[in-house]
Amino acid sequence: MPELTPHKKKLIINQVEEFLDSKTLGNLNEKELEYITREILVDRLKDELKTELKMSKVDLDALQDRWLSGFNSRATRETYGKSLQIFFDWLELHGLNVFNLNSIDIDDYVSYINKQYDMNNSIRERIAAVSSFFSFLERNDIISKNYFKGCRRPPRPFETKDSGEIPDEREIEILISNLIEEMNAEGKGSAGKRKQARILLAVVTVIKYHGIRCGALPSFTIDKNGKFRAESKTREVKGRIAPDAEDLLGRLGFDRKRPFKDMKVNSIQKSFERFCKRLYAEDKIRTVYSLHDLRHYAAVKHYEADKDIISTQRYLGHRSVSITQMYLAGLNCDD
Repeated sequence: MPELTPHKKKLIINQVEEFLDSKTLGNLNEKELEYITREILVDRLKDELKTELKMSKVDLDALQDRWLSGFNSRATRETYGKSLQIFFDWLELHGLNVFNLNSIDIDDYVSYINKQYDMNNSIRERIAAVSSFFSFLERNDIISKNYFKGCRRPPRPFETKDSGEIPDEREIEILISNLIEEMNAEGKGSAGKRKQARILLAVVTVIKYHGIRCGALPSFTIDKNGKFRAESKTREVKGRIAPDAEDLLGRLGFDRKRPFKDMKVNSIQKSFERFCKRLYAEDKIRTVYSLHDLRHYAAVKHYEADKDIISTQRYLGHRSVSITQMYLAGLNCDD
């Protein structure tokens, strides 16, 4: 076979380019059009066969369990699991599966979620959960692309209050006294109000004394010696339950060992925000606080008691002292 010189190679490339430039759908003959159509069909069937083979080998339920097990927070596992189930139900309704989706399908699902939920946080949560699962599938070569990346999501809520603004002692007492009032509410809708006030009073009291993250409360346990443990962002926080908090939980009829085991974190956070909005509208508090603001209150109070940064680090469950220092600095807490 004669050697292909650089000159001959260049000539062949030029001829191929000229041939390709001369061909359009409009000037193809019947045989050429038939050949191209057959090749396109073969490529499509190959893709469909690859999808079928992958579907037969992949256990999506097992993959979902594996993905969810990577989240240490039980509340996160429950929330993300529910979001995935909503997505899978939508797929079944439209005759789709995770292997044959495209960007248009994802946009359709996002539009569906936007119509189903009024609150931006809920919409972002549903989309973020499925996107996280798809990224997991992409990393494990189950799908070729996560089309949720870059899809349009509602903006994050705009924070109107200063990051260092936390409730003071007076406002904490106002929160608690008003919750006690709502526990004794009567009239239309009072049963639901009393139920929510009971839960919020317990939550506010525990965070007030122990600075527990709201997301850690479902894992909050108390042993027979009055020592508590909770899982907070993969780290264990522990201590001795404050007598006032333990007494209140008992009087309110909470489970002695796991008082918040069935608590839905998002629901409680939203319920507390609505409660604070009512107090703010009545000029009883300076701003609409979140449950995390109560953690800030507890952090500052604990640190200012003896200025012990190591103790405060353990109290908050931070990985390092530097994180605690930045945390306190952000709350305008001086050394």
